[in-house]
Amino acid sequence: MGTEPPRRGDRQEQCSACHTPDSAYLWTDERWRLKSPPKPSGLPVVVILEPRAHLDLGDLSTMHAAELGVLTVRLERAIRSLESVAQVHVNRWGDGTAHLQMWFLARPHGYLQLRGPFMTMWDEVLPPIDEYEWQMNLEYISAWLSAD
Repeated sequence: MGTEPPRRGDRQEQCSACHTPDSAYLWTDERWRLKSPPKPSGLPVVVILEPRAHLDLGDLSTMHAAELGVLTVRLERAIRSLESVAQVHVNRWGDGTAHLQMWFLARPHGYLQLRGPFMTMWDEVLPPIDEYEWQMNLEYISAWLSAD
């Protein structure tokens, strides 16, 4: 059996998420931050939820775990409420970075070929959505989370 390669940010001082300012995020609170990729992709929405603290999924305290559950539901509702969105896929891949990233990917209405685990590959193949629509979707989600 081979050895596992190190993940990005295994040490907190090397973690890019820990050193990224809040201004780079769509939404933040005391313990969580939400970002998007830097440019539109083929899906109407792709956002990434991260804890502010340098934690992975198995490291979450009971409080962080409870908040993750609530935020996951709030984000899914916000994204699914967009007119162009049929379903929301929620994913966590643990191989890339040591800092927890929960990915939310919106499947557009009518794109049934995107159902299931291959949606991330389709996201890279489809032409990017309109920049204005993408920005409006992100602003809507940020406003949804900010409204308590």
